[in-house]
Amino acid sequence: MTEQNKYNPVIVQSNDLIEAFYDSDLTPTEHKVIRYAASKIKDSPEMFPTVSFDVKEFLEVGGITSNNLHKRIENIGDELSRKRIKLKNDSKVGWFPWLSSMIYEDGTVTFTFNILLKDLLLELEGRFTKYNYRYISDMRSSYSIRLYELLKQYAPIGKRKFRVDDLKRMLGLENKYPSYGQFKQRVLNQAEKELNKKGGLTFSYEEIKKGRKVHEIVFFISVNEKQLTLADFMPSAEEQEFMESISVLLEKNQLAVSDDVIRSWHQYSYDLVYQTINEVKDQDMRHPAAYITAVLKNKHKDFLDFSKNIKSDDEKVKKFINDFINLKRSKEIQPDWFIKQKFVAYAKEHYSDTEIEDMWDNNKTYIEKQINKK
Repeated sequence: MTEQNKYNPVIVQSNDLIEAFYDSDLTPTEHKVIRYAASKIKDSPEMFPTVSFDVKEFLEVGGITSNNLHKRIENIGDELSRKRIKLKNDSKVGWFPWLSSMIYEDGTVTFTFNILLKDLLLELEGRFTKYNYRYISDMRSSYSIRLYELLKQYAPIGKRKFRVDDLKRMLGLENKYPSYGQFKQRVLNQAEKELNKKGGLTFSYEEIKKGRKVHEIVFFISVNEKQLTLADFMPSAEEQEFMESISVLLEKNQLAVSDDVIRSWHQYSYDLVYQTINEVKDQDMRHPAAYITAVLKNKHKDFLDFSKNIKSDDEKVKKFINDFINLKRSKEIQPDWFIKQKFVAYAKEHYSDTEIEDMWDNNKTYIEKQINKK
């Protein structure tokens, strides 16, 4: 598993901050670094306004790969120091730089947030939107990140409408893409594609015209609770161990699969995933994640069909017995005593002697039949 998963806080942002107008658009790296830094401040408010990263953490958070590290950090500092947001309500309007300083020294990057943003970063008073940093960590488009935030805020409602000009300001695009056709192709369609591919929160949209000009956009927001929950919370220790083991196997076989997909495989047993990867690793796969997932779904369906005949009320026991059958099935006929010997040895690490005896007595006919099935 990539080191990036170690840096996995929950992002909590004031809704006023989410709805702010951006003076200019941030790059995906700048978005990620700002949000990650803000989350560290939220977790430890006594740190405000300063937060520090070691260089390795800074690189992982920003998704940065560079041979010229010092120059890359310097460029990020040059850009972020010029970036600001615009906040307005009925009575006033304000322009605020994100940072008052960014310093790189002795392998450490230190951010000092603009002290005037303190209320927006810390004192949220119930008006906030929350999501997991890991959900945006691999996004390639800065517009996907911003649209995700803007739409997640309205996910319970399922719909959100913007004037085109306001949306462009929120994305930092007031003076960019003057043609709506360019804005639609390079921003809306790209973000729609990336979020739909990622799952969890997806959208479609409808254009509302005034005369011949598109004046407003209505977004229709769909939430897949299972995927969104998966993305919004940190993996358990058991999931982390599973993901690390499967990631090692995938890397060994030069198969590129995202951590989100690997984590979704945790619903299947480790042995089933391991067996499936080894079965398909030499095949020509344009999209390994989709291919392996499809094979796993089919194998799991077969398991559900088989498990109807396994006598146990515990799904883990059913999976365990099914995994044993899949691993030990052979073209050669195996004697009953030999199969039992293998089953006991296989189960020793997970179950007591009494539990093993009960599993075997209740299911030995089925196990023997399946293992010797031609």
